[in-house]
Amino acid sequence: MKSVNSSTSKLEPFVRGFWCSDETIRYPSQHETVGAKQLFFIVILLPIAIISTSELIAAKHQWPSNLKGLNGNIDQTSSQTASLIYNIGMVTISWLYCLFLNALVTEYIKISVGRLRPTFYHGCRPNISCENPINQGVYLTNFSCSVDLKAENYLRVSFPSGHTSYSASSMVFLIIYLTKRFSNCDGRVNHWKYQITFLQIILFLTCISIGVSRVAGNVHHWEDVLAGLLIGSIITIFCTFIWDRIEKEVVQDEKLDENRCFDFLRA
Repeated sequence: MKSVNSSTSKLEPFVRGFWCSDETIRYPSQHETVGAKQLFFIVILLPIAIISTSELIAAKHQWPSNLKGLNGNIDQTSSQTASLIYNIGMVTISWLYCLFLNALVTEYIKISVGRLRPTFYHGCRPNISCENPINQGVYLTNFSCSVDLKAENYLRVSFPSGHTSYSASSMVFLIIYLTKRFSNCDGRVNHWKYQITFLQIILFLTCISIGVSRVAGNVHHWEDVLAGLLIGSIITIFCTFIWDRIEKEVVQDEKLDENRCFDFLRA
């Protein structure tokens, strides 16, 4: 995610003008509730902690996984620690891949759309005055901001909300992961179902709270947050669905190969 941001930050977003009558870009700047450090904790550190803890609990209780690829890929002579590390690694790689694809799509849309943030007018401080009657009722494009290029570019990438998109991607992945990891297997009763459901609700509310804070802090328009929520959720659901389909086909092919082998031996 950070590598994608650093790469796209060097690209200039689509340059839009503005109307002096547009009140949606005249909001005052406020302190961000969820800054870069808080976002890093929620989007990166929290998933790592939950995935690792979940696999530790599952290994302790010897629960098989409904996640294809986590059962039977380590030979029987391997230690429980090796299997645990393998499982954590596989889930983490899948999650990071979802997050990376989501970051690519989100940053591409940001640069392509170039929507002005709610604080654009006061943050940009354009060298033209909206008090001048000649600028009334005119779409203004011939102006320059009184801030440096980096700050100006930041004011031009409101759509969609990156904070909401990234948090939605990680939280939705965790919700899907927990559902598959701790669903009943082999007829066993899962005594953790209430705790898991509660945790999933907390994860969902965390994502929503981040989006709400972006609107309340005048960092994004509500449409930006809604778009970020949809983009992060859809991409993650799509990735997990595709992987599930591919793994099912792989398992079916392996079973077909085994049957052919047995038929050959019997012949």
